[in-house]
Amino acid sequence: MTVKPVPDWRDNIKDGDVLLIGNDYRVVRRATYTTKHGNKTLSAVTLAIRRCSWTKRPYTVVSRSDLKCRGFRPTGITIKRENNSTLIADLMRHIDNDYLREMDCCLVKGVP
Repeated sequence: MTVKPVPDWRDNIKDGDVLLIGNDYRVVRRATYTTKHGNKTLSAVTLAIRRCSWTKRPYTVVSRSDLKCRGFRPTGITIKRENNSTLIADLMRHIDNDYLREMDCCLVKGVP
């Protein structure tokens, strides 16, 4: 008898998906996956920062397990890059560049 894994909504998250936590909508700026035995599973998502912290970085990374533990839920909504979030989308694509290290969290604070 072969046991099929139960599908997990987190493994279908993609860039631009809107997640709900409490009454707050958050847009996934980047979804990171790992592949084991041919199965693609989500490892983390990158979101714009909501409040500045001591790191001053403009993004936060939420792990797969934290999505569930903190109560994130899928909404079924996916948005395309909009004019007001072009800066954030560009930052998420170049997350390892020196340019990103110069960015301050105040530039994206409060953006979903």
